[in-house]
Amino acid sequence: MNGASGIKLELQKLEKSTILLGRRSMPLQLVLFVTSRCNMRCDHCFYLDEINDSSRTELSLEQIETLAKEIGGLHWIALSGGEPYLRKDLVEIIQAFYKHSRPNIMSHVTNGYYPDRISVMTRKMADSCPKSKNLVIFSLDGLEETHEQIRHSPGSFGKVKESIQATQKHQSEYPNLETGVVITAQENNREELIPLIEYIESKLMPDGIYINLQRDHTQPSNVLVDPLTLKHYQEAVAFYENLRAKKNLKKSKLLDRLLDGKNKLQKKTIVKIAKENTYQLPCLAGKISVVVDELGNVYACELLKDPIGNLANQSFKEIWFGNEGVKLSNSITESKCYCTHECAMSSSILFNPPKLVQSVISGMLG
Repeated sequence: MNGASGIKLELQKLEKSTILLGRRSMPLQLVLFVTSRCNMRCDHCFYLDEINDSSRTELSLEQIETLAKEIGGLHWIALSGGEPYLRKDLVEIIQAFYKHSRPNIMSHVTNGYYPDRISVMTRKMADSCPKSKNLVIFSLDGLEETHEQIRHSPGSFGKVKESIQATQKHQSEYPNLETGVVITAQENNREELIPLIEYIESKLMPDGIYINLQRDHTQPSNVLVDPLTLKHYQEAVAFYENLRAKKNLKKSKLLDRLLDGKNKLQKKTIVKIAKENTYQLPCLAGKISVVVDELGNVYACELLKDPIGNLANQSFKEIWFGNEGVKLSNSITESKCYCTHECAMSSSILFNPPKLVQSVISGMLG
């Protein structure tokens, strides 16, 4: 990509930020499900009904590139699944968004079962997308026995360790490549959360640990949480934040410190919602963020079951600015819709001026 194109995309992001002034524009955050294929059957997976459904086709690389062109500049794209590394063209998908959207952050979550493939592909991603943070997030839900029970996958604990280490070997050559580990706090691992964090920090040493609260996908609100699980989640979050505070964050980039502050505020908000089952802040799903699944269905939020359109029938722009999309996104805000979903909450905090200030202050204080 030439410099002029890069500048143009940065200007697009700035123009899109006028959402703060109440103006509807194209989204700045995209969650893209690239496949529903997966080699595991995790207890906490909210996508279990769709996994390996042979009737579900996938958007082609050409269709995904068209989507990237239409959306333009993005702050963050998160690729999901299924297991993303089951797509042989995963690198090309990343490259398409780098070319047409130049995201500040390009992340994807993997179960880490394919170390050789992951090593080769992450190196290509980092090499071909030098001006974006390439964040590879590995799922690890317990120490060996617990992790493999939750994922119903013998040998998967050793595989994810190997994949993390294989990816980290490229980091000295590519400073834009980062590793993370995500833990989903749930009944099956709640008493092991702090020992798991200690293990990850001492043995695997990723750039960050993300502690998510399991979604109850049988409940429309995804808010009702077992009190004991919530207690252990709070303790684990506090434990990790204390570990982070002991590290020298003064050398961190401003963006990293902002995100660190946002994460702290987000966890506090999640706990408050889960405890009180009450609205805490305006949700900007369908305004700042959008979800597209592997079939081309477009959603304001992945917790809402009804799509606002499909890319096989309409362009993204037609869907986004159409009556259905505008009506739904407005209803999310007006009805004071709330949940504990981390992705939707991230953009809602960062594009809420008072919450953004809180995030900056929290990040700077460490």
